[in-house]
Amino acid sequence: MWVEAPDDLRLRRGLDRDGEDAREHWLAWMEAERDHYARHRTRERADVRLDAFGRPVA
Repeated sequence: MWVEAPDDLRLRRGLDRDGEDAREHWLAWMEAERDHYARHRTRERADVRLDAFGRPVA
């Protein structure tokens, strides 16, 4: 299963949960995550793809 959301929404949700002090961690995490998923073609290999609100995406 792959769940995707725009970076600004992901960051806002992370900071809402973890606090503003976690901003640099979140930004670094998101960059590393993007590279990892691209390298391994994770989205393309998923059987189910959903948006940030649980709706199916192509």
